[in-house]
Amino acid sequence: MAIYPLRNPVQNYPWGSTSDIPELLGTANPQNRPVAELWLGAHPKAPSTVLREQGEQSLIELIQAEPDAVLGADTVKRFGPRLPFLLKVLAAEKALALQVHPDKEQAVNGYQKENERKIPLDAPGRNYLDQNHKPEMLCALGPFACLAGFRSVRHIAAELKKLHPRTIAEHVEAFIQSQNVGALRRLFESIMLMGIEQKRMFVEEVLGKAVTARGDRYKWIVELNRQYPGDIGVVSPLFLNLLHLRSGQAVYLAPGIVHAYLGGFGIELMANSDNVVRGGLSTRHVDIPEFIRILRYNENPVETLDPREVTKGTEVYQTPVPDFRLYRIRLSGGLRHVSSGNRGVELMICVDGRAVIRYSSEDDHIRVNKGDSFLIPAEVPGYVLEGEGMFFIAGVQGQRVPNG
Repeated sequence: MAIYPLRNPVQNYPWGSTSDIPELLGTANPQNRPVAELWLGAHPKAPSTVLREQGEQSLIELIQAEPDAVLGADTVKRFGPRLPFLLKVLAAEKALALQVHPDKEQAVNGYQKENERKIPLDAPGRNYLDQNHKPEMLCALGPFACLAGFRSVRHIAAELKKLHPRTIAEHVEAFIQSQNVGALRRLFESIMLMGIEQKRMFVEEVLGKAVTARGDRYKWIVELNRQYPGDIGVVSPLFLNLLHLRSGQAVYLAPGIVHAYLGGFGIELMANSDNVVRGGLSTRHVDIPEFIRILRYNENPVETLDPREVTKGTEVYQTPVPDFRLYRIRLSGGLRHVSSGNRGVELMICVDGRAVIRYSSEDDHIRVNKGDSFLIPAEVPGYVLEGEGMFFIAGVQGQRVPNG
């Protein structure tokens, strides 16, 4: 086993940026198509291709052929012969869906039920494309705006008192009287399940007040209505935490936590799943009953994550799930990144600069430029990354940290 370059598929969702990912990869986009995501991993929907001396091979096929060598025996024991995580580069020119992701039990049940209903895996109306949970984190590569998790009951009540929406006055009054998580659940579900005409009237009322109101939340209500006119997700900034991430900051989203990425460029790392249940702000399949069924009403605010320095130039983002761990490597002034000799599989991408990866011996090295990505199999005993630039490495939680 050696360190192998990867060729990775892109997803051309309509909310994507026409420039961010092409500029990262150094590729042209003459048709000016939106390029929303670059996928690095082994999900059946869009696996990466491994570039080996003997020819190109799907990463899924390579793992199936040599699971212990690629993943590491410990990873295979914990997760089976599959890559536990999926690494993405995400570029959002527009907001993308108000959504939640399932936990493991919900994913298994949802996948089986949709199979029983004979919904094809590639059908537009399918929610569950696999049987895995989907916790995820987003690390910003520049300014990045998102909605994540519910605001405190107290803050939502204060906002609604100020707004005083008459179209849902009875529901709001009941919520303000109780002001607890149960009341929030009843209010939010009643809004999401309203009829089309009542939703239209509520969005119009909120929008009419947002146009002249001060504050980022109201600016986003106006902008979301411009992007998705009349969609019930337009009012979500009233209920959800509005986060403005700076470069290097991240947010972790557990299964069931409602969120919507509003715009920006970032690295996304998640369990190896593409299960998305949408509640609004999307031109794709929206399933509101399923969305509210798996939605969790968090009592603690979703907070931003700053990385913890492991060694000079190497930082780690701590998350509570075993499936993945993300490192940010920033090299300059002679710094180098030295891997652990006891590590599992890793995927690496260079987002800026250039470097050389040395492994096994001085003769075994590979040059790295901006946009390049690599599979580093567990069987590779160790490596050194030298150069100038910024790199992200995805691995499995529980493996030993780099030596520095």
